[in-house]
Amino acid sequence: MSHLNGLPSAPVVAALVLAAGNGTRFGSDKRLALLPNGSPMALEVIRRLAALHLPVFVVVKPNDPLPTRFDQSEGPNTIRWVECPEHAAGMGHSLSCGIQAVDQAGHDACLLVLADMPFIQDSTYKRLVEVLEASRDSSLTLARPIYNNIQGHPVGFTREWFGKLASSSGDEGARVWLKELKDQIHLIEVNDPGILKDVDRVFDLG
Repeated sequence: MSHLNGLPSAPVVAALVLAAGNGTRFGSDKRLALLPNGSPMALEVIRRLAALHLPVFVVVKPNDPLPTRFDQSEGPNTIRWVECPEHAAGMGHSLSCGIQAVDQAGHDACLLVLADMPFIQDSTYKRLVEVLEASRDSSLTLARPIYNNIQGHPVGFTREWFGKLASSSGDEGARVWLKELKDQIHLIEVNDPGILKDVDRVFDLG
């Protein structure tokens, strides 16, 4: 936890969920598509992050129905909905809106989570949070899980990169700068195929 004038402030790590996409390839609002357990996909991602006691920032569209579908009793003090007016211009704009909210809230690090990746294991989230919390005493600033030699999500990054993320725009999101900085990313081995599995079509839900 960070401190200012001796008083505790925001927890070190927050989760930033990008959930303002249109899901055009899915044919409907895929965020509300039901998983085998009966839970809407995006809400399952948010609930699980909240259950890990992380502050969760969720980027949504203006007048988005998603917040009304979430049971606030499951995380009333940990969920913050961030409206992104320019969401239609691409994921980069959503990322910019979200990271600015995380920055203003005073967090030192962030997990970048995609709302269409509901199969990531809790153990992976916990491992990345542990790594980011320890990063203040090491050279680590970027962390990414890897499974079977393939890099996946979520990506963890410290405050050092908030400014770069806030300048994101267009459709690429963090992909471009992650490619540029690939030699600086610390890869965290996990036994979790869910870090590689996103939902683009209905058959991906199973």
